[in-house]
Amino acid sequence: MLSWVIGLLLAAGALFGCLRCTRSNREAMGDVEVADIIEHYLHGGNAWSWGDFVDVQFHNPRLERLRRLCLEAESKLPSEREAFLIELAGKLRRGQFS
Repeated sequence: MLSWVIGLLLAAGALFGCLRCTRSNREAMGDVEVADIIEHYLHGGNAWSWGDFVDVQFHNPRLERLRRLCLEAESKLPSEREAFLIELAGKLRRGQFS
């Protein structure tokens, strides 16, 4: 019984550590990484990376602003959404997003 408890505690600790690493990596995303996520989404790529980006708030104010813009774009008509996101990704790649 004790070995089960120890095993569960070790597994929980490992999971918590992985989540902390993922969270801090996520908070350190740069403009090019966000542009990659946007472009991947536009080309029908993995919906998981898009969902991970728009569904969870950031502590970083700049990334949170980008996340909210992308989330708001989902409510636009498909052609407007695509044009908006293409422009946003282009600004990110050129370093023009402020």
